[in-house]
Amino acid sequence: MISTNQFKNGTHIEVDGKVFKVVDFQHVKPGKGGAFVRTKLKRVEDGVVAETVAREGLVRAQTPQAFLAPSLRKAFAGQIAGATDCASLVEQSGGRVAVVEGDPRLLKITTQADLALVESWL
Repeated sequence: MISTNQFKNGTHIEVDGKVFKVVDFQHVKPGKGGAFVRTKLKRVEDGVVAETVAREGLVRAQTPQAFLAPSLRKAFAGQIAGATDCASLVEQSGGRVAVVEGDPRLLKITTQADLALVESWL
């Protein structure tokens, strides 16, 4: 699973078996509120743009994710194939996942690019 801090213009990601290309990526800090990522996604087939994906209703998920222990235990007791994170496991097991506002500065640092991004903020 790709994290949004790995997005760059030209990055290809796969969602539900479809390939998307990031064609415009910006880290935005408005006057009020936290920063957010503005991303344009294109679905790509055979190296050609097949569709521009509407952003309405899409949100960026962050890690870590938090769940009540019984919900998470139930999720892990079921089928885990195809799950990309704890939230998708809970969804697969019939649970509901609430969305809360996060802070885009809280990044999971897993690559050198992640580290370089955070260092650039210092």
